[in-house]
Amino acid sequence: MARLAEARRDAPVGAMLLLTWGVALAMWWGLAFLPSGTDDDSWVAAAQSACFGSAPGGLPAPHGWMLLVLAPAMFLVAMAAAFGAELRAGARLLARAAPWRMLAVALALLLAAELGWAASRVQRAVRLAQVSFGPANIEALPPQYPRQDLPVPGFRLVDQTGAPFD
Repeated sequence: MARLAEARRDAPVGAMLLLTWGVALAMWWGLAFLPSGTDDDSWVAAAQSACFGSAPGGLPAPHGWMLLVLAPAMFLVAMAAAFGAELRAGARLLARAAPWRMLAVALALLLAAELGWAASRVQRAVRLAQVSFGPANIEALPPQYPRQDLPVPGFRLVDQTGAPFD
C-alpha cells in the first residue's frame, strides 16, 4: 500500500520531468533550425554557429547533428538513472490522466511538426546544392598524374635558422 501511495506522489514529478525533457528537446531542435538568414551578425546565427557549427542560413555541421541527437538522449538517460521510478510513474500518468495526456499529445505534435520543418530545411539545402549526401562529382585524374617516371627537379629552401638546404 505504501508503494502505491509513493507511486502516486511521484507520478506528477515524473510527468513534469518527461514534459520538461520534451520542451527542452523542442527548443534545442528549434534553435538548430530557426531561420537566421545569411546575416552573420544575428544572435541566432552566432548561437547556431557556436552550438552546431552551422554556417549562416545553412545546416548543422556533422558534429552539430551528433549534438542534436545525442545531447537529448544523454539527458534522458541521466534522468532515467537519477529518477527512474518517478519517470515510470510519470509515463503511466501521462498515458492515463486526460489533462496530462493532452499535454503529452500537444508536445508530441510540436515535436513532429519540428521534425517536418527540419526535414524540409534539409531537402531545400540539398536542392540548392549546399550539401551533398552522395559521392562528389570529381573529374578523373589525367593518366600522366602523378609523374613518377621523372626525377624531382632541384630545389633549395631555407630552414628556421636561415641555413639553406636542398
